[in-house]
Amino acid sequence: MTAEAAFAELAKPGPGAGMTLEAVIAELTKPGAEFEIAVTPVSGRPTRVFTLLEGKSLRDYCEIYGRSWADRTWLVWNDQRWTFAQALEITAQVAASLLDHGVRRGDRVAIASRNCPEWIWAFQGATSIGAIAVGINSWWQRDELEQALRDSTPRVLFCDDQRFERVAGSTEAIEHVVVIRPGRPLPPGVHSFDEFISGAAGRPMPNVTVSSDDDAVILYTSGSTGRAKGAVLSHRNILTALHEWKLETYARYARKPYAPGPGVPEQPAVLLTVPLFHVSGLLAQYLESFIWGEKVVVMHKWDAAEALRLITRERITRVSGGPPTVDWDLMQNDAIGETDLTSVTEVGGGGAARPAENVARITRTFPNASPQVGWGMTETSAIGSSAVAEDYARRPTSCGRPAWILDVKIVDENGNELPTGQAGEIWVRGASVIRGYWNDPQATAEAITEGWMHSGDLGYLDPEGFLYICDRIKDMVIRGGENIHCAEVEAVLYAHPAVLEVAVFGVPDERLGEVPAAVIVPRPGCDLGAEDVKRFVAERLAPFKVPEHVWFRRDRLPRNAAEKIAKRQVRSESLALLGVTP
Repeated sequence: MTAEAAFAELAKPGPGAGMTLEAVIAELTKPGAEFEIAVTPVSGRPTRVFTLLEGKSLRDYCEIYGRSWADRTWLVWNDQRWTFAQALEITAQVAASLLDHGVRRGDRVAIASRNCPEWIWAFQGATSIGAIAVGINSWWQRDELEQALRDSTPRVLFCDDQRFERVAGSTEAIEHVVVIRPGRPLPPGVHSFDEFISGAAGRPMPNVTVSSDDDAVILYTSGSTGRAKGAVLSHRNILTALHEWKLETYARYARKPYAPGPGVPEQPAVLLTVPLFHVSGLLAQYLESFIWGEKVVVMHKWDAAEALRLITRERITRVSGGPPTVDWDLMQNDAIGETDLTSVTEVGGGGAARPAENVARITRTFPNASPQVGWGMTETSAIGSSAVAEDYARRPTSCGRPAWILDVKIVDENGNELPTGQAGEIWVRGASVIRGYWNDPQATAEAITEGWMHSGDLGYLDPEGFLYICDRIKDMVIRGGENIHCAEVEAVLYAHPAVLEVAVFGVPDERLGEVPAAVIVPRPGCDLGAEDVKRFVAERLAPFKVPEHVWFRRDRLPRNAAEKIAKRQVRSESLALLGVTP
């Protein structure tokens, strides 16, 4: 069978009832099978890869799957709808327009916008001609946006009105600025999206060779020193993650055939709740939809009441891939009791811890849905481990089994592998792991050792191979799936003339998992209030990085033997003020 035919073959998996999961995986990955795994050099290092993906790019993936679902509705945006075939036509139009405007293989095309169809067209058009799509965080303020643009040096910037306002006057080095759905007249030299692509209407996809190991995407992660790092994902990285998810789904249904409950529609549909500049929104919600022929219902921004309305109107089957905040907000919303949830078959995601009670609550609230969880990183293309249905229900504090295509190990502070059950840092290696960070060899060397990505998470593997996260080694807060490096917020606060000392850390939050908090020692004679602190940070960093709680103390912050601030002690004392046991 050719790679193209295998890509397009979406038949139901064969029966595997009574087989162990390991036996099913062995059958699905054996030589000649669709998920065959072989060892091949990647970046000069022997790596286990899916042989089906050799020589393939995101362009191949979208075209082959897209053609197989050509007449199905794919994108839904408010009252507008596009089929898979129409999506491919617009992608070709954007790709041709980019070439007409001088974009070539390896050039960067930045996208700074909230979720919308144009974000997707820009991404697909850029990656189809070998350009590198740069997903920029739309929460960011002016300084953060400008830093990412200076770092990635794009030839083209696609942005919405709000982001255009934030970077106005700072785009002189960018050859083409394109505004998505502008709400006002644009200055000379700046194009609307429709104007930019108008000259390529009806043209076929340009004939450009794109390699599996070409860089495809740069996604920025919060920087520990105030400088965000650009994780570089190749076409192989992304396709490996997508194929791994397909393998896991086939393995699950091979053992227990899919039996949709009453009310589940024939065409699956996913609710795009996560920003597309996040690896989970980009891969787990948008790109994975090609495999299953899913309808993608695009949310401009997260709103639980609107999400419930869309679940009913569009018969959504998958509310997954996002942080636990999504399902928490849905289950807390007053309208959920009046919402028909029978279409939903999957609920869950990753990016932050989920209380065990919420796992059981998902099953009670969504009559046909299986709860699921996953752990991964931007640097691993969103895969790492996962658990679904019974596995997750029995181990609600676990992150599931490691992905089959990856190697996962637990190491001590010297990089020595630890035995089962002993906690250490989680390291990950495999074909979905990035080659490094854009323009940052030092950060790359610190994060990757002989192909092993250091997660910064403390965890262990149990005797059955399930992964558990205990803590974080990195000084980081995960607020509703958004990573916040405490040092970045501290650096901003130290710039305040009234701040003498500061410690930033995470405190538990029922909805968001955790939120940032700060303890500040003001300079002698200076008056400083919590609102002053929050306003100061909000003017310089994205809103999600603003401390939710701010405490003040007059005495010096406690130190350890090395004279560093004893942040764990500060955090414990602060949690006591909230009535929370550390």
